Amino acid sequence: MHIRSKASRLAVGLIGGAVISTGIWAGGALAGAAPSAARAQSPGHDQPARPAPLWQTMRAHAVPARPDAAMTFEYLDGVYCTSRSNCWSVGLRATAHAFLAQARQWNGRTWVKRAVPSPGGTGTDELTEPSAVRCASASECWTVGFYGKTGGVALNLMLRWNGRKWTAMSVPQPAGTGKTAQNFLNDVTCVSARNCWAVGYFGKTNSSTLNEVLHWNGKKWTRMRVPEPGGTGKQAENKLNNVRCPTSSRCIAVGSYTSGSGKTFSQALIWGGKTWSSQHVPSPGSGTAKNASILYGLGCGSGNSCWAVGTFGPSNSDKTLNQVMHWNGRSWSRQFTAQPAGTGNAAQNDLAWVTCSSDRNCWTVGAYGNSGPGTSRNQALHWNGRRWAFVHTPNPAGTAMRDQNVLLSDRCPTSSDCWAVGGQVSSTGNVSHEILHWNGKKWSVWT
Repeated sequence: MHIRSKASRLAVGLIGGAVISTGIWAGGALAGAAPSAARAQSPGHDQPARPAPLWQTMRAHAVPARPDAAMTFEYLDGVYCTSRSNCWSVGLRATAHAFLAQARQWNGRTWVKRAVPSPGGTGTDELTEPSAVRCASASECWTVGFYGKTGGVALNLMLRWNGRKWTAMSVPQPAGTGKTAQNFLNDVTCVSARNCWAVGYFGKTNSSTLNEVLHWNGKKWTRMRVPEPGGTGKQAENKLNNVRCPTSSRCIAVGSYTSGSGKTFSQALIWGGKTWSSQHVPSPGSGTAKNASILYGLGCGSGNSCWAVGTFGPSNSDKTLNQVMHWNGRSWSRQFTAQPAGTGNAAQNDLAWVTCSSDRNCWTVGAYGNSGPGTSRNQALHWNGRRWAFVHTPNPAGTAMRDQNVLLSDRCPTSSDCWAVGGQVSSTGNVSHEILHWNGKKWSVWT
């Protein structure tokens, strides 16, 4: 399984008797167990030699080839709150035949399962996976992702909550709907009920991968033309992972690009009210051959203060390091943070998401561990207006060999009320969701 638009390292389950792994458990025969769906996540290219970050195992387009009814298989990709008593979390769950969307709602007392469509269907090998959720109000929410058949066509997923139920919405499919089409939406954000943005990427098998930006005007979703910093040649890859609007007339999207040089660079696009344009953002490690610098998460605490998080490291090894970038309203600069797994050749430090309730209160989450058979632990860093600090979090799967804990998203209605969601893999191979809560003093497991 992998996370959001990325290949990953976390082993995720025993499906049909085979261990599915793209990284931390990878080695020898296990590396060949990845399903055909994994190859679909990058339209024109094979997977990189180094799997992408730990946390990506739980979120993108590389779920196991087939569910196993005898095992638990579910996780949560995204979370968003309109208030302390109203939050949504979305993700994926397996049945005996298919992978379906799931949604849970927080009502101030408990998390309740809610019915949600799975446009991909419920037949064998059919798949629907939400990646993120965002609300303009308690009665106006969107969730995005993709659906299709494992290893086949992938189509943009767009679901809408109207205060009573979730429904599937029509949305552009820029790569088309043919057998080789690959359309993926990774994130969505709303300025108002009539002004929302969704981002991702699209392409076709053995072709270029291009940025995807869609806009909602209150009536329909429309594709917007945007820069492609990696170009549009056959070897080009342009991917957007996250989008936020610090003001009503300014939005930012982040991700990565490569032009076939063997290096992957961070990218940032900015909406100025009329057009999208590229903005320079540092790519740590870019002086190293085959370096991969990727931004996955974006959060804004004010109109001129946004944070972008992700990973960097050589694409031909297992090593990855946290990266954090700050935007001051004009330009991007790198901010240095803890690397809880260290900086050795086997270190894997991965940040997946960031959220801010103010310019002095932000949380970024992900996972950390070491390559080879081992454990991965939840990672949470906190910004207090002066520095980023590592904060202890529980690890519900445990910390024994092969136990895996991965946080994929977080949201804070207030500085003393935050939620973080993701997935966990126990040594038995079962994959289940995890939900952590911050009460202003410590993180605890919500059960």
